[in-house]
Amino acid sequence: MSIQKLRDGSEGLLSKILIGLIIVVFGLFGFGSITTFLAPVPKVATVNGEDVTQLEMEVAVDRSRRMLQAQQQQVNEDELRAQVLQNLINRTLMLQAADDLNLAASESIIDEEILRTEMFQIDGVFNPQQFQMVLGGAGYTPVTYRNELASDLRLQQMMAGLQATSFITQDDAVRAQSLAQQRRDIAVLRMSAEALSADVAVTAEEVEDYYDMNTGIFMTEETVDIEYVELKRSDFEAEVEVSDEALMSFYEEVKDRYAEDERRRIAHILVETNDDVSDDDARARIDDIYGRILDGESFEALAEAESDDPGSASAGGDLGFNGRGVFVEEFENVAWTLDRNQMSEPVQTEFGFHIIKLLDLEAARVPEF
Repeated sequence: MSIQKLRDGSEGLLSKILIGLIIVVFGLFGFGSITTFLAPVPKVATVNGEDVTQLEMEVAVDRSRRMLQAQQQQVNEDELRAQVLQNLINRTLMLQAADDLNLAASESIIDEEILRTEMFQIDGVFNPQQFQMVLGGAGYTPVTYRNELASDLRLQQMMAGLQATSFITQDDAVRAQSLAQQRRDIAVLRMSAEALSADVAVTAEEVEDYYDMNTGIFMTEETVDIEYVELKRSDFEAEVEVSDEALMSFYEEVKDRYAEDERRRIAHILVETNDDVSDDDARARIDDIYGRILDGESFEALAEAESDDPGSASAGGDLGFNGRGVFVEEFENVAWTLDRNQMSEPVQTEFGFHIIKLLDLEAARVPEF
């Protein structure tokens, strides 16, 4: 099948509907949705028909693990995963409730929230590079962070509404109205204790009897006397010596906690295979595109014009930075052999044929001793 025939086929009503649905999906979920498209992951829970995927679970577990390790807390993987899964289920339920209430956060509100977040600022002013660095360290992309922030704002709306909600019974309303409309006349007689004390005689027996009958009002709270010794770490630091061997041993034990795996910024051009496009037709088309690149045409321009992945095509095929385990095996086996700016020959996966290009990479990092 030629490229011209494929384009002619896209004029049909069914094709327009499918393209429209794809545009809506990527409009809602952004480029990050390509990871789900390329590597379907199993679900770990279903909440009222909505799936919580294994990928969402692993990202949340990794983020929680990093937070605990940064606080130097012990990590129990079983307890951590159980807690994260329960949190994801609870969050999904709450977001479904927010959907039922038609709650939303506008793009302008999200922008304002990002601009005034202190961790994204330098000297009190929003800094794009700081924004990207903080998000990358937390495992977010700008798209996934905006989606997460929008969800948080919607949940805040719902919780604020619930907390501010109250009700009153009919009897309470009648009583409140009655009390509000009451008028009372009050007479006051003030008597001075000093003026009356001369006319009052109290015997010692009466005082003792009164005390015995009211000992509770003279009771004081229990108190204790405490002696203690304060031990300050700073007082002992000078007396403690740690050998280089002990430090190295500790370093070897904990360095994996802070190690960062290699991440690669990959771009691709996809020619999809499906019921309407055979392997042979897709192979012929990807070979044609590959030849045009070798003849000098721009990879980015051809990705935008020819790629069947709408989520990355508009960005010149750019899939962003990702670690291993995100894409399907055949894709990663080739992508992880490329050097910067190197392009692969056509690669076949279960989704079709890809031309893969490595744009940049972040090397694996282990903190130095």
